[in-house]
Amino acid sequence: MVINMPVFDKWRAQIAVFCDKAIQGKLTLNELYQQWPNELQKSKLASGIYEDIEEGVQHFPGKLFSGKPDYETWKSSEMYAKLYLDKKLLASDGSEDELVKVREAIRQSNLLTVEMVDAKLDALKRKEK
Repeated sequence: MVINMPVFDKWRAQIAVFCDKAIQGKLTLNELYQQWPNELQKSKLASGIYEDIEEGVQHFPGKLFSGKPDYETWKSSEMYAKLYLDKKLLASDGSEDELVKVREAIRQSNLLTVEMVDAKLDALKRKEK
């Protein structure tokens, strides 16, 4: 008996790898464009995460004079917090529909920070119990 796994679940681990590489500043746009599975266009959550990854790669900060990555600025940016949230959601065991709702609820904040992401995820977990 063959069970059809939802597209998002099939690629969840690979999406997490893309997130990790983007968070670390080790992903290029070319890699993203060439390696991102086309079938993920069918997934609302994967499409949103793709946009975050693409934006993160495009706007990863560099130091003005050396051109080297500026990890301090990056880790305090809203873009980093968005990818951090995506990574946390990918690591959870929620369904795609549940994760879309959680992601949208948390991202309603004006300025997202890592601390805010953690606090809101913790609050949601307590609310579920």
